[in-house]
Amino acid sequence: MFPSIYIDVMDGESFDLCACGVDWGIRSPAAAVLVLRLKSGMYYAVNEVYDTDTDAISFADRVRTMLEYEGVSSCPVWIDASTFNRVDGLVCVADRFAGVGLDVRPATRNRGRSLELLVDLFCRGVLVISPACCQLLRELKMFRIGSDRNDHAVDALRYAVYAMEVSSCVV
Repeated sequence: MFPSIYIDVMDGESFDLCACGVDWGIRSPAAAVLVLRLKSGMYYAVNEVYDTDTDAISFADRVRTMLEYEGVSSCPVWIDASTFNRVDGLVCVADRFAGVGLDVRPATRNRGRSLELLVDLFCRGVLVISPACCQLLRELKMFRIGSDRNDHAVDALRYAVYAMEVSSCVV
């Protein structure tokens, strides 16, 4: 599906936008991918959080910790839009993320357009993945259109990149 996947470490690059995409699964894996848009116009997937057995509060806390570690604690978190209708206990999953101090926003539901964007960025060589994003790299290599399996980190990536293309996620 994805023509060329560029893997590199890009330390010290300055950036003008950031977004963290989160794909939340109740009985399936949860994934978060932090993406920076460098001042050169390149997109860089810096880091990820991935878990197959977690609750919303624990996962949200891990996402917050990742953003703090990467120095972008105010970065918008674009989360699977369905989380605004799902509950964890008696509380909306998105509210659990907001409850740990994250700036939570609903991610795109436009799967086709956001996947086209990823393909375009990979084709132009302007989307680079850090080797720290092990699960994302695995999923990118296995990804097939029409399959809902092994796509959680890919979904998180497309939420973040698409958000930066259509809104201002300035940090």
